[in-house]
Amino acid sequence: MDRDHTVEVVFSQIRHTLTVNTQGSGSVTPSGTNEYVHGSDVTLVATPSDGWTVSDFRVDGVSKGAVSQFTVTMDADHVVVVTFASVAPPVSQKTLTVSSSGMGSVTPGSSTAYPVGTVVTVTATPSDGWRVSDVKVDGVSKGAVATLDVTMDRDHTVDVVFTQITHHLTASKTG
Repeated sequence: MDRDHTVEVVFSQIRHTLTVNTQGSGSVTPSGTNEYVHGSDVTLVATPSDGWTVSDFRVDGVSKGAVSQFTVTMDADHVVVVTFASVAPPVSQKTLTVSSSGMGSVTPGSSTAYPVGTVVTVTATPSDGWRVSDVKVDGVSKGAVATLDVTMDRDHTVDVVFTQITHHLTASKTG
């Protein structure tokens, strides 16, 4: 070296990119693409929209489960995908109440709840010596039917009437 030299060294922190994507309806904080210093921890919070839930939280393609919060250590670039799923509304149920008089059986028996839209087949089976004389749905006669389909669009009542079979004997005397 024949003269003085000045050496300038510039140090910079290693930075990594965190990219956050969503599927479905909801948001994640922080969102988008951001840079963070190597070694820092970034806590991600997923907030589903009304009627939605977090169904999966993936970091670099690896599922972390259906969690709403996860901390990522920025030791490399990472990609996060949070999937939101629609929450199915509760299935509305309607009650079918079945009763009978006389001797026989009816299926289904008593009161049973069914999802709205279900078609329920009601079967009336008379005992020996008895017959179905009338079936009423919500008080309206459907006649002497042994089977009947009821669509569960609302609560319904089915009343089955069994009557005893009677025979008439006419006797006459000749001579």
